Amino acid sequence: MEIIGKDPGGSWWQILYPAGTQGKGWVTSRYVTSGSPLEVPVIGSGANPNDGNVAVVQQQLNVRSGPGADFNSVGTLNPQDVVRLIGKDTN
Repeated sequence: MEIIGKDPGGSWWQILYPAGTQGKGWVTSRYVTSGSPLEVPVIGSGANPNDGNVAVVQQQLNVRSGPGADFNSVGTLNPQDVVRLIGKDTN
């Protein structure tokens, strides 16, 4: 298998796959190991985790309708999801 790219969070690898669209496909990085660190380009959203306004989620998080645990959960983020930060509460 030849890895040619990764998603911004590093949780998916793009590989050469002849049966896939344009000869490529995606596999979860969870079940792929490499003997050395891979230097592959980030493909996808254009979000750069090294950008100060972008963050990589470290563990599953609830997304809430407001800033605090008293607000309703509206969804979840998973480890290695990449999010763009657009604001914060005053605290």
